[in-house]
Amino acid sequence: MNWKYTTVPDNRSCNGVGCFWAGGKVLGGSKKQGKIVWRYKDVIPSFKKSEDNNDIGIMDSKYHEFAGPLKVEQFRYSDENAIGILKAFKEMGYKEADFNREQQGVVWKAQYTLHKGKR
Repeated sequence: MNWKYTTVPDNRSCNGVGCFWAGGKVLGGSKKQGKIVWRYKDVIPSFKKSEDNNDIGIMDSKYHEFAGPLKVEQFRYSDENAIGILKAFKEMGYKEADFNREQQGVVWKAQYTLHKGKR
C-alpha cells in the first residue's frame, strides 16, 4: 500500500541511509465517486476510531484516540536539519501543529503506524 520511497542517502541526515518518504498506492481523496465525502469533519471520526496513539505529547482526545487497533507514534530519530527548519519556521511566526487538527501550521514530526519504533 506504500511505494516505500526513500530520499538519496547522504552523511548529514537519517543516519546516512536515506529518509523514509511516504507515498500511498491506494485511492483516497483524489477521486470522487457517488456521494463519498472526504471533508475533514467526515473522515476524522474514522481516523480516531482506528488509532491507538502512543505519543507522550499527544493527550488531546478531540483529535486522537488511545484504544484503536492501529498503534501510532512518531519516529524516535530527529534529524538535526529538520530541527533547524522547525526553528526557522518558529522564528518566522509559524506555530507547531498536529496533522489531525483542522487548522494546520508547521508540523514537527509526522506520526506513523508504529509500535515501539517498529512498523
